[in-house]
Amino acid sequence: MERAEVEKLLRENKLKVTKTRVEVMMFLRNTSLHPSAEMIMKELKERGYWSNV
Repeated sequence: MERAEVEKLLRENKLKVTKTRVEVMMFLRNTSLHPSAEMIMKELKERGYWSNV
């Protein structure tokens, strides 16, 4: 799923588009795993996208 598609989906659902939210959505849409929250956070921290931790 492309970034623009994720941003559109968030806006359509009246959710604020944030860098972290977009990256989480893209990660979830592009994986066949069923990751835990910890797995998602670890992966995004490694990519430099988790700004709240």
